[in-house]
This record gives sequence, C-alpha cells and structure tokens, in this order.
Amino acid sequence: MKNSATYIALLLLVGIACTNSTPKDSQAEEKGTILNEEKQEETSEKPRASPSSIDEKRTSIENALSEMSPVELDTEGLRAQISQKWSKIHYYKKDGKIVRIKTYPHPGISKRTEEFYFENEALISVVIEDNGLDEKGKTESPKDRVYYFEDGVFIQEVNHSKEKEYSIKESDAERLLQEAGEYLDVLREYEAG
Repeated sequence: MKNSATYIALLLLVGIACTNSTPKDSQAEEKGTILNEEKQEETSEKPRASPSSIDEKRTSIENALSEMSPVELDTEGLRAQISQKWSKIHYYKKDGKIVRIKTYPHPGISKRTEEFYFENEALISVVIEDNGLDEKGKTESPKDRVYYFEDGVFIQEVNHSKEKEYSIKESDAERLLQEAGEYLDVLREYEAG
C-alpha cells in the first residue's frame, strides 16, 4: 500500500511537471524556430560577396579610371608610419564617393604599391603589387596579393606572390582595413582645409 501511494504520488508529480513544462518547451522551441527563420531570411536577403564578384567591381573601377582625375596628396607631414612608407597617395572619386586609393613608394626604395577599392566608401578589396610601379603586363599577370572584404570584415586573401609569408593573415587584413580608414580620414582633413 505504501509503495502504491508513493507510486501514485510520483506519477502525479511527473504528470504535473510534464504539463507545466510542455508549453514552455514548445514556446521556446517555437521561438527558436522563429528566430532561425528570421536569421535565414536575413542571410538569404544578402548573400555573402564572393571574390569573383568583388573582382568584377574592382575591374569596373579600373576601367573607369581614365574618366577620373585623382587627388594627389604628398605624405610629408603625415604620421611617420605613412610618410616613411609612401611618398604620395592618389584618391579617385566617382559620383563624389571614394572608389580607389593608391599609395606610391619613395623613388629608388621600392616598387611596391597598395590599391584600396571601395563600394559606397566601404572597403571591398586591397591589391598589393610588389612591382606596382611597373605598368608593363599589369593586366596579364595575376595580382601579387589580393584581400577581400565585406561590411568591414575580412573574407579571404589570394596570394600569388613569390615572397614567403611569415605573418598572421588576419592581422594583415586588419592592418589594411585600419590603413584604409586612416587614408579616408587624411583626405577628409585635406578637403576640410
């Protein structure tokens, strides 16, 4: 008798626990499903950019360069890290927005250039060419290093350089993202007077 009373009490407790937790569990499950569907809708609305689609945008900018007059800034007087590395910076605008920034080394020191490409003034690509001052064969050969970005986030690096890399790729991309922002700030200060 004592065992059957304990058994009945246990069954009642389990039954109460099941009825109380079921709505909460199903509500949580339902909320999770709704949240997952919302996340899928968000990601399905804007697919992640691919390097090939970014390359197409970069090529489009390159093809329109002849229609743009660059703003040239001398790096003298800028932060030491910039002025020691680069002699000048060219800024290209289309419809009033920056689409490309190209940095040039000091003569006789290096031929390396860095080109920053933008869409709606957000960095989409950086091209580093070890012989960027040499215009011969520029279209036939692959770029030495290309970094791809979307919404301020590094996506991928493609490295065709013969130069060995010993650094951490993420930090290179972060440095380039920071430099792009700094170059934009330099132009804003210059334009402000």
